[in-house]
Amino acid sequence: MAEIERKFRLPTLPESRVLGHGDLVLQGYMLIETVEVRLRKRAERCYLTVKGQGTIERDEWETEIPLWVFGQLWPHTAGRRIEKTRYVVEHSGLFLEVDEYHGELSGLVTLECEFDNRMAANGFVLPSWASTAQDVSADQSLKNRNLAVHGLPS
Repeated sequence: MAEIERKFRLPTLPESRVLGHGDLVLQGYMLIETVEVRLRKRAERCYLTVKGQGTIERDEWETEIPLWVFGQLWPHTAGRRIEKTRYVVEHSGLFLEVDEYHGELSGLVTLECEFDNRMAANGFVLPSWASTAQDVSADQSLKNRNLAVHGLPS
């Protein structure tokens, strides 16, 4: 299944009245070469995801896994992890995911949105509270797997 997604870098975290409640997300990478294999724990749910290469569009497969499987695999992600709080904001029938990064990535705030097709992705207009965001969809250095391995780019 293909994922069509755009990513934006926000200069600051939007106001809490816009964001609402967020969930802590732990994310680690087991494999990051030609295929990305990611573990994610969001609140009390855990997932294993496989992603192909690409920028706005790429192949993706995801399945929920038991907490004990996450616990078994998590140590294998050492040195390739990120921690963030994810807020989900509805906008024009879409769900925008605002991520506030923690630890060495503190200060980084991004907004991601998935689309049904390229035409919808290309026609997307940011909400007013995110109007100063920079489109980084094609910036490989801001892909989560690269942030987990290399940190923030200079």
